[in-house]
Amino acid sequence: MNAHERGQTLVEMALALPIFLLLMFGILDLGRAVWEASTAAEAARQGARYAVTAPSDCSGIRRAALNAAVGVPVVGTPTIIEPGGAAIGQPVTVTVTVRFTPLTPLISAFVGSNGLTLSRSSTMLIQFGSGPGC
Repeated sequence: MNAHERGQTLVEMALALPIFLLLMFGILDLGRAVWEASTAAEAARQGARYAVTAPSDCSGIRRAALNAAVGVPVVGTPTIIEPGGAAIGQPVTVTVTVRFTPLTPLISAFVGSNGLTLSRSSTMLIQFGSGPGC
């Protein structure tokens, strides 16, 4: 390899490296977004599972959802909707909302400084208990 080829390799690397790094960090951000959405879905599912057995325990339902949302920034408190009241056989829906902020500056510029809001819900039928509901 002579001196001219070494310079050419350096220029090629300088042109290709930013594109490669943007692609790699974009894949990292996509993976983080999927993980946070999956964690929010699991948190909503755990809150709904708790609500199936204790539909009147609103703070317990929220606590069960928040305990399952480990490592993600939850926005506000989980919402609980019991359209038919807390009677056996009625549906209960728990919704958990998280905020995703990308690490990559270029992607962050497109998304905005506040990031993305990801909401996930889970609906189950009440199996035990009754009461006034939430």
